[in-house]
Amino acid sequence: MNIKLHGWLAQYAVLTILFVAGCRDTTSPPTNNGSILTGPTLLVPVGAVRSPRGITVDARGGIWVSDMQSDLVRRFGSSGTLRDSIPGIPLPTNMGFDKSTGNVLVVANNTTIYRIDTLTMNVNIVSVLTSSSIDTSSVYDVNLDTLRPQAINNINLLGDVDGAPNGDVWVNIFANGDKNFVVRVAAGSAKAMAYSSAPASPSDIGPKFLAVDTFGDVFTAFVTGANPGSSRVRVYRVTPINITGSRPMTEPIISGGSRGAGIDIGGVLFIADTPIQKMVIVSTDRESTLEALIVPPVPGMSEPAPTDISVGTDGSVYVAIEDLFSTPGQPGAVLKYGRAP
Repeated sequence: MNIKLHGWLAQYAVLTILFVAGCRDTTSPPTNNGSILTGPTLLVPVGAVRSPRGITVDARGGIWVSDMQSDLVRRFGSSGTLRDSIPGIPLPTNMGFDKSTGNVLVVANNTTIYRIDTLTMNVNIVSVLTSSSIDTSSVYDVNLDTLRPQAINNINLLGDVDGAPNGDVWVNIFANGDKNFVVRVAAGSAKAMAYSSAPASPSDIGPKFLAVDTFGDVFTAFVTGANPGSSRVRVYRVTPINITGSRPMTEPIISGGSRGAGIDIGGVLFIADTPIQKMVIVSTDRESTLEALIVPPVPGMSEPAPTDISVGTDGSVYVAIEDLFSTPGQPGAVLKYGRAP
């Protein structure tokens, strides 16, 4: 097993070096009609997954999609062919990538984080998050710029999830009726790291995206402002080694319904802004919006909207989509975008 793991790490390192060499300047002015992406193509056809709320891509090009309606996580090949269906994960939603092991992370049943070994397909629980299991003794309030205790009285559901290079798992939690907390799970313990005391408007309540870059910085969104009428949803860079140094980015301001995101090794962030049916693309280095691409019409879907995004080692961008006003069981699909030359 160690030999396989070391082989994966070596493979990932080579792919990373090649991708950095070829794509580090993805924030430079695009040459493809103003876009840094080409496509999209319909990789996984409509109906192959139902209510897909999460997607991630492993180092060997496997595309993992949560099929919430079927209580399955499905793995597709690079051509979109179904390879595996993994049972034992109830109500799977958002997904992420464990950068320390190459395994897949899945949020399920609104309270639990699972890990899938991409070699053996074994499924294990990383953490079951409850109000009492999370350390809330010192949480950074991004709105007031201060550390203080902040109890989590009620967890509504877990939002997005991703893994850091050091093995930590990060997840955001919709709790206390209207707040989003960012929680770090490390060595079996969970600690609330940041939240915003700003009240959310009804349209801003719910899960936000989360993505961890190759340096371990966490990108997510919080509501800021003095009252619901003046509140805005801002993208934040959460810095684990100096939590009080966490701060909002200059751009973008997104909707409160953003669900998932992916980030490439060049620092380009791809946000699934579901209510506006767009993929918002942001340079985290420049703190500027590169573009906001609306999901194109897809036969078999009335109003296709992105729910989660992942970036492959070659820079390809994979987007899980479902109908905007979907009910459980609605057919979903996966779009693939290439990178412009």
